[in-house]
Amino acid sequence: MPGNEIPKDTKASLNKPDERLVYLALRGVFLGPDAHLRHQKKVRDRIQRYKDNAEIKTLLQHHSEDSICSIAKLLLERQVFESSLSFWRYDQATQSAKVKRM
Repeated sequence: MPGNEIPKDTKASLNKPDERLVYLALRGVFLGPDAHLRHQKKVRDRIQRYKDNAEIKTLLQHHSEDSICSIAKLLLERQVFESSLSFWRYDQATQSAKVKRM
C-alpha cells in the first residue's frame, strides 16, 4: 500500500541492516565472478539490476540503498559470497566476537 511506505529520508536514519539479512537477500546476486566485485559503483549497479527481487525489494523498503551497498561491499571484501561455507565461518566469527564484547 502506498500509504505505508517509509519516506526515503527516514530510511537513511534507520539502523543499518543486519549483515545476515543482506547476505541472504543478495546471495543469488553475487554468484560466480560477481562474488569478486569490490568497487562500490559495480556493487550498487548489481543490486539495482535486481531491485525487483522480492527479498531485495523488502530490504530496500526498510533500509537505505547506501547502507545495503556498504554492507554488501564489506561482505564481498571479506569473501563471504564466494561459498555458503565462507558465510557460515564469517557468521560464526562475528557472533563469537559479539559474545566476547558482552
